[in-house]
Amino acid sequence: MQTLRPWNRWLALLIGAGLLAISAFTNSLAQTRVEFHMLPPVSTGPMDPVWSPDSKWIAFSMRGDIWTVPAEGGEAIALTEGPAYHFEPAWSHDGTTIALTYEIDGDLEIGIVAASGGPVRRITNSPGYDLLKNLRAPAKTALIPPQTTMKQLVFSILLLASAFSSPAESITRIACVGDSITFGATVKDRANNCYPAVLGRLLGKKYTVRNFGVNGATLLKKGNLPYWKLNAFKDATAFGPNIVILKLGTNDTKPQNWGKAAAEFEADLRALAAHFRGLPSKPKVYLCLPVPVYQDRWGINEK
Repeated sequence: MQTLRPWNRWLALLIGAGLLAISAFTNSLAQTRVEFHMLPPVSTGPMDPVWSPDSKWIAFSMRGDIWTVPAEGGEAIALTEGPAYHFEPAWSHDGTTIALTYEIDGDLEIGIVAASGGPVRRITNSPGYDLLKNLRAPAKTALIPPQTTMKQLVFSILLLASAFSSPAESITRIACVGDSITFGATVKDRANNCYPAVLGRLLGKKYTVRNFGVNGATLLKKGNLPYWKLNAFKDATAFGPNIVILKLGTNDTKPQNWGKAAAEFEADLRALAAHFRGLPSKPKVYLCLPVPVYQDRWGINEK
């Protein structure tokens, strides 16, 4: 009868222990789901486009952030900013918020951002959870798709709850729409001393004030320079403002404008206000009276 030498006995014990460890590990794998994640590459171009419920906006991810752009074209607006990596946007059914996947603390989580932009509100805190591409909600369809797993169902409930809760705190966007008075024509150091710039400094960091004034712009659609046809009009629309300060009418007093279309001024004013009020951001619109004319120039008059 042959017997194992001492070193062979130790080798056999090590092999046996190794086999037992491998067996235990494989058994644990059978009972435990192991998840691995890989973030998509930081793109220089847009990815993951999704339509807003009213089909007026498209949200997408690019360069690690979530962006929106008017469906008819225009300036894209970044809703989020680093250092977290944001992607996979999905609109709420009322169009006021956007759900997204983002990397935080080494994990992938679900967050919510206002459709006008601002801080991301973290919804989940579950290390090891997957990306949920099936959570996208097409307009006028059920939010929870067929063949939904329990984990996806939980996330869907969280998204529904967040969509109907109070919106996340965000930066208030103010669009100053107007003519040369808004633009700051003839104002010394216009970039810093025009009224939108001064207003922005007075309001502080929780507000973003943009100047969309254009020299000579008219409110009248039949005016010599209708605001409706200017790039500033498209830019102010794409800005997604929460507040619009509308100050037009001075150039409409020119004889070539008021003389042929004075009867249409009120209708055009109502239409412009209705346009901004109808944006997904649902802004408040403030109408300003034209400033007094102390000296008739370029046809502008107090009459």
